[in-house]
Amino acid sequence: MNNEIEQTKNFIYNFIKKYNVNVGASLPEQPFSMLVWNASPVVKNNIASAIDELINQGILSEKNNSYYLTEEGYRQIYL
Repeated sequence: MNNEIEQTKNFIYNFIKKYNVNVGASLPEQPFSMLVWNASPVVKNNIASAIDELINQGILSEKNNSYYLTEEGYRQIYL
């Protein structure tokens, strides 16, 4: 596994926890964009790949350019 992508996925998990994103809720777009904008180069360079992996793993889903927490994602992040 790519350590930088794992680090970026953890960055996303922490964001989800901080904003208390629930099943079926979208990641708050503006705060997420601002956080990524101010993130380390590692996160900035790997955010797209990390999000793709989270979608492929069923943790996030995408609809109309927004990302939503799935039931599986909720279980993995919160439980």
